[in-house]
Amino acid sequence: MSNCHRRHAAWIAGSLVFLGGLQEASGHGVMVEPPSRNSRGLQLLSPVCPGGACQWYSQGCSIGCKEASQVPSVAGQQDCPEPAEPRLTWDKHEDLLQFKNDGHGKETTYFPWRYPGSAPVVDACGAAGGGVAPTFGQKDPPPGTAEGERGSALPPLLGKTTWIAGGTAKVGWGIAANHGGGYQYRLCPAKEELTEACFQKTPLSFVGSKQWLRFSDGSTYEIPAKRVGGDLVMPAGHEWTRNPIPGCKDDGARDKLPCQGPAFEPPPLQDKTFSYGGGGQPGVYGYSGGHCFGNKEKDPAVECTGEEYREANFDFNIVDEIQVPEGLEPGDYVIGFRWDCEQTNQIWSSCGDVKITKAGEGQQTAPFEDVEGCDVCCGVSSWCGHCQECQEDKESEKCKDCWEPKLWWGGKETWMPRAASIQCLGGVTSWKPGDDIHAAWSPNCQNCWSTQGSCEARDRKVLQAATAGSGWLPHVQVLACSMLFTVLLALALWARTRYGRNNNGGGGRTIVAPTVDAETGPQKAQSSTELSAFAA
Repeated sequence: MSNCHRRHAAWIAGSLVFLGGLQEASGHGVMVEPPSRNSRGLQLLSPVCPGGACQWYSQGCSIGCKEASQVPSVAGQQDCPEPAEPRLTWDKHEDLLQFKNDGHGKETTYFPWRYPGSAPVVDACGAAGGGVAPTFGQKDPPPGTAEGERGSALPPLLGKTTWIAGGTAKVGWGIAANHGGGYQYRLCPAKEELTEACFQKTPLSFVGSKQWLRFSDGSTYEIPAKRVGGDLVMPAGHEWTRNPIPGCKDDGARDKLPCQGPAFEPPPLQDKTFSYGGGGQPGVYGYSGGHCFGNKEKDPAVECTGEEYREANFDFNIVDEIQVPEGLEPGDYVIGFRWDCEQTNQIWSSCGDVKITKAGEGQQTAPFEDVEGCDVCCGVSSWCGHCQECQEDKESEKCKDCWEPKLWWGGKETWMPRAASIQCLGGVTSWKPGDDIHAAWSPNCQNCWSTQGSCEARDRKVLQAATAGSGWLPHVQVLACSMLFTVLLALALWARTRYGRNNNGGGGRTIVAPTVDAETGPQKAQSSTELSAFAA
């Protein structure tokens, strides 16, 4: 089959696959596409908190303040003497809001979502546990990470993501504890310091008024998106998107309290019922796994069973399509995700890496392809890189840490662990919510060390050129191929009708309509189709 036919067939097949898919305590969230540096390339607790990446955030963020206080909200107070006045208000923007209090009786007036983009952050890529020295925020870092580490200092992942300037790309994030609010994606050149000021220079525009929920089994459902921009946000004129998933009304279902129903109506996917909010009514809503993470020092019974955790934990990502600016200089960029919470004074930030190329000079990365997870196993500066020499050694001083678990929250037992702990050698290699939460999970470094190329920088899987959203040229080629294919098919049908009549009474012929296979090209249809208009 010719390249033209192959491209035409691939375009049709890709479109059908995509459309077919569409038929189908404290807030914690993280960007998952592109994969974030905060995840360290791990898939444990995907799709909502891979590798503990949902524990990188800023605590003590009030709108209009110059810096974050790093402390939890206090009833009736803000995080600086003169905060900004809310731009999103209940009398004018009820369709963008869902929480008047934080679930503990504290007002949300100065929390980040009330003036999107105006509240300060501790670090533009998040801080482990919510803050840096000397305050350290809420002091709940993910496994293997010291409280106070800055996300902007994390290294890039081995897998490289490529986008095409002037095209579009799919991005996505997950919610491990739902506090409403909304979010934005931004870019900063990788050669520059990763600050909030740098990211605010290049916010990425959302495409269209739709977004998608992509579940862990790959099924994808289209839902309406709610955008807000103009002078209601910072930077002014650049859109943010409301978190489309309602939390639980009234108390938010925090501290293992029952969900009283969605905080706004209607929740997405009204034709289906899910367990996240207790299954009380149809639609997607709830608090996610954060439902299980109250303060055990105050209430030891707050810890969930495995089944309760599995049923509460979201197993989907929120997907948007963004426009890649056409005028961007080709090169390496860092993409920053920022979720401004509504029910807490917190901002959840994570950062990943993209390479921007011109149309025709590179191939766009296919979104939501699993990462290999070898980043923590490769190089002596990684968590487990030195453990390659310790596979048979559990006793020596240099190898002991390879066989010891890296605990959630730095070993503190204030909260229930979010997942199994992480251990370089030994432990289970498969874990999901509902399994033993006190087990040790291993990234299977032995497989990384034995597989050639696993510890080298590499490009992630790419899209077919015609479906990559990579500028105008591929689409022109697709159109030309499509027109040629249609003309040739029409000529063939005309010739068959004109010269191929049989002598069965002169009636109209039955024309078998071809189907198109992305690999083999036009094939004979499984059933015939009557096309009498071509047989006159």
